Amino acid sequence: MDKLLLPLAVSGTISGCLTFTRFTLSFYAIYRLLRLIRHRVAYREFYRLPVLGERDGTDLRAAMEEGTRKFPDRPFVLSLLDPTVILPHRVINEVKSLPETRVSIEANNHRRFFGEYTLMGTRSDELVASVKQNLTRNVGALIPELIEEIAHATDTVIDVSPRSPSVTLPVYNTMLRYIALLTGRTVVGLPLSRSEEWVSSSINYAVESMEAGHQLRAYPAAIRKWLGPFLPRVRKVQEHQLRICRMLKGLLAEQQRSFNPKESLDGERGRLASWLLEHYDSPSEVPEQVLCKDHILALFAGIHIATNAVTQVLIDLAARPEYQAPLLEEIESVLGEADGRRDTTLADIARMGKLDSFIKESLYVNPPGGVVTLMRETTASLRPSCGPLLPKGTLIAFANNRFDMSTVPSHNPDDFDGFRHARLRNTGTGESKYQLLTPSSESLTWGMGSMHVLDGCLQPRRLN
Repeated sequence: MDKLLLPLAVSGTISGCLTFTRFTLSFYAIYRLLRLIRHRVAYREFYRLPVLGERDGTDLRAAMEEGTRKFPDRPFVLSLLDPTVILPHRVINEVKSLPETRVSIEANNHRRFFGEYTLMGTRSDELVASVKQNLTRNVGALIPELIEEIAHATDTVIDVSPRSPSVTLPVYNTMLRYIALLTGRTVVGLPLSRSEEWVSSSINYAVESMEAGHQLRAYPAAIRKWLGPFLPRVRKVQEHQLRICRMLKGLLAEQQRSFNPKESLDGERGRLASWLLEHYDSPSEVPEQVLCKDHILALFAGIHIATNAVTQVLIDLAARPEYQAPLLEEIESVLGEADGRRDTTLADIARMGKLDSFIKESLYVNPPGGVVTLMRETTASLRPSCGPLLPKGTLIAFANNRFDMSTVPSHNPDDFDGFRHARLRNTGTGESKYQLLTPSSESLTWGMGSMHVLDGCLQPRRLN
């Protein structure tokens, strides 16, 4: 009898387990469905926002201009690789004051650039403080050093022969190496900054990071976490990270061992490391990988943002040769006077009004960040005054000034006027308003107020 009852008991147990499993799965499915319905109802206005542009399109200028023209006071969605809600300019002041608990640049960068592999979007208050405080305070002192490095970079990268004063070269790749040398000199100093291995990894880390992002996007989001570590591009990114950390190892150890907040171990060698250590509570106990991560983030911001900007300026200068003579005359005039004093100062650079104006116009017409600026991710539900209620995790941004058609511009944005800002400065009213580095709602190239495109972009801003 017991032998007959045992299979029945097992069968009943299995049947009961299956029934319980079906009930649990059904309950979970209903729960998820109800949550989805509640979410769609709560954010119904968000899901009804107009969508413009093609997700895989390479040129979204027309879509941005159409959107800002049709919806001057309303948000709309721009179909970037990561669809983004474009907010009207009238809420910039409102959004820029929000804390990280509401909107976050780190969360935006981590998502767009796959920070779990590239480190982009990793929070580092110490790096931000080093750039905003230490770098800004020492810009003037860095000028002689950078002029020396410019001479070295020109000889080794451009190599113009006296017998042939003109040379043909690929602008972006040349400027990438040129600025990598200058950034390395600022961040780690000689001799490491001129090491071929250092320069190569500094450049290729960000290039491979972008390629890794493209490779990851080819797979559904649900499986990227599992596939990511095995993808060739991701492995290359990690190889560059390890190589940079290996090259920094001795320098970081030396700085930590001899750190004194009142004295610099060396005026140049390991400069960023010494700045960073000032902002950590226990400098001698900061893990090496943390300091290495800070250096990698600084390299990305310092090299690639500046390269995009300088490349565009040189292209515009080559396309408009009528500006070359007056710009050269201004530069030679200012630097000639400086040579008599054996130094060049920030005041000398500030006197180059035409050069400042030309760069500002170039980056206005063709902003290095493309059609969008001030990109953020909401870290909590957000209802801007322009509406609607945006769910947590929404990517938001604003149109770059050149592509904002919500108001009638004071001049035709397609008409390049290199000295426009210099003339406005000479009117004597609000001179600083028309300078390259002055952020405002009318000039969003470098961000506005606390909403910088990248906190690290202060470095190329100051050193360009």
